[in-house]
Amino acid sequence: MAVEKRPNGAFPQDEAYTGFVRKRRRVGTFFRTLFLLATVLGIVILALLVLDVANDAFGYVAVQNRIDPETLIDRYYKTQMLAMPRTLTGAAKKRKPVSGSCSRWQRCSTMGIWLPSKVV
Repeated sequence: MAVEKRPNGAFPQDEAYTGFVRKRRRVGTFFRTLFLLATVLGIVILALLVLDVANDAFGYVAVQNRIDPETLIDRYYKTQMLAMPRTLTGAAKKRKPVSGSCSRWQRCSTMGIWLPSKVV
């Protein structure tokens, strides 16, 4: 097998060759470090994703209430109902019903019943 000689300028010689090799090694080290960091970052992100999924799956099992939520709701609505004014007794004015026939009926918005328009 014969070794072919390259023409001058195709590949650096002597001192230029040493500088060329050092530059290639620096560039190779840079990209090797860059890819290693990208791989480590990807592994860390995947680990965090697995922990997040595990937390979502098992996190609700550990919830313990000190006070039953149904009891809290009952207490809340009980206090709201007791604090409300009594709206069904004595709120309307006492009027005599209108006698006779009325041509147009109108729905009372507060009671939901139909009354003659003169009364409303």
